[in-house]
Amino acid sequence: MSLSNHERLGRALGTARAGLLTHVTAEMERLYGANWRQRARESLPGWQKTMGSELTLDVQALILIVLDPRHPGFVLLRTPRARTLLFDLREIRNTYAHQKDAGETYTNRALDTVELLLEAVKAPQVTNVRELSPNRPGASSQVGPPAVANRRSPLDALRPDALGRERGKRLFRYLAAQANRGRAVGISYDRFISFLHGKPRYFDVMSRNYAQSDTNSIIDIAHEITGSIGRVEVKRGSISIQAGMDSFIWQKAHPHDRSKGAWNRPNYTLPYSSEDWRRVFPDGLREMVKDHELDLMARA
Repeated sequence: MSLSNHERLGRALGTARAGLLTHVTAEMERLYGANWRQRARESLPGWQKTMGSELTLDVQALILIVLDPRHPGFVLLRTPRARTLLFDLREIRNTYAHQKDAGETYTNRALDTVELLLEAVKAPQVTNVRELSPNRPGASSQVGPPAVANRRSPLDALRPDALGRERGKRLFRYLAAQANRGRAVGISYDRFISFLHGKPRYFDVMSRNYAQSDTNSIIDIAHEITGSIGRVEVKRGSISIQAGMDSFIWQKAHPHDRSKGAWNRPNYTLPYSSEDWRRVFPDGLREMVKDHELDLMARA
């Protein structure tokens, strides 16, 4: 009897936990010796710290430990690609835990994520993931682990093609021009991606709804568009900033603020402060670009 997509996700997450648990345990023991469990608890939220004497390490807890900067180990999981895979895995775990519908495309991408992550830590459980769907697009047929750099993360699907990048450049120029006319207009994270791909909805790009864990990758794509044409000066009164595409990507809900992650990107310093950004795009005046404006840009 074939497994449902939900069952495949559950088994993949169990396999991911087994591989990560071995790696995390070994690294924490190397760093802290017999005291590693107590040091691991420091990385976990209160409800996990107080679950009794036995340390409970599910997928979410393992990810929190790996990402905690207080632990200097985990070299294999500190690369940008590996961090993206960890964020992807957390989103997959949330999808599974909340019993959300997962289509074939999403499930295959999730299996790719787990496979890549297990390859990154050289976990033998990677073969178990391949057996869940050996004929899926992109699944590895090699006996040994291939190079991670040559494989795709599910969030690589966010990245637009050449036409999408051109749409992004037009959007950036348009929003900057509107700002210099006194109109504080931006675009939401999910609509930005769907516009780049020429799709009506984010779901049509990713086969799922926008997740908060996607935000950092979306900001990275915005930085790439900025880098392709350079920053644009945007003024309001006597205040000006050197805006990038990311300056115009805001949260959908009022007051259309920027995400915290947009201000705190590793190895990336913005050329303006949050205070100056708010002076150029004042609270109460920020609005979202209209669909008819995007339609005109898409046809340009």
